[in-house]
Amino acid sequence: MHNAQNIRYSLDADGDGDKLVFHEFVTGPLSAVKIQPGQLDPSLNPTRLYAEGDLFNFGYYRIREAADGQMHFQADVRGEDGRTRPGSRIDIEPR
Repeated sequence: MHNAQNIRYSLDADGDGDKLVFHEFVTGPLSAVKIQPGQLDPSLNPTRLYAEGDLFNFGYYRIREAADGQMHFQADVRGEDGRTRPGSRIDIEPR
């Protein structure tokens, strides 16, 4: 992919009203060519939460206890300097 993106998908594939929500996290490269994000395939109803190209980057992912006492999945994109890229932090609460 050679760019960074956080994408949320939400679909009701069987029509029962209960949506399946899942995320895709794309990071990299840390040492390859850099390009801008392209179009998303609309078939799974994607929402782009963050996208940035022309950036050497890596993903930082963790599961940790949040202020609500629950374990949360947290993800962000880091630049080659190790700093979190603005707008890239995602905090997913348990369901």
